Amino acid sequence: WLISFETRRELRSLHQRFEVIRDRLKPDNNSLESINRTLELGLAETGLSRLVKMQTESPSPEQAERIVRICLTVGDRATGLAHLDSVDESRRAFYQCLLDSVEESTEMTLGRLREVMATARAMPADLRSEGYFYLGLIAIEAGATSEALHAFTQSKGLAPDSPIRFVRELHL
Repeated sequence: WLISFETRRELRSLHQRFEVIRDRLKPDNNSLESINRTLELGLAETGLSRLVKMQTESPSPEQAERIVRICLTVGDRATGLAHLDSVDESRRAFYQCLLDSVEESTEMTLGRLREVMATARAMPADLRSEGYFYLGLIAIEAGATSEALHAFTQSKGLAPDSPIRFVRELHL
């Protein structure tokens, strides 16, 4: 919901080109996964660089948040961190935790996300719902099923009609 229609259309077009290239390659050996990963990285970098180029030198908090969310999607931690200071302060700790999770253990991420969610009253309900959803997923990975159930229930209470509701319901 934070990506404009035009940006989504551009990313969809890039993805379609990626699919065509991948279908044309069809190697006979085991290098398909390597080729897929290279193409995916190229697609992510191209889409992300286009988005970042569209932003101003000093992006608004909404633009910075849009960039950080796309960086999370494509795995570009460095660009996400570079734009984090421009994100609204009430949301910054949440995104910092998600960006750092790539380099941390499950237990460390779980602990940090617990702390973030315990102090997340200033975040809007839909973002807190998303945070509890991620907390539930990480708790499952860490083997803390009762905590996961509680987190998914919190998520549902904050935003029952959220786009993540279908996945969340599978865990409840």
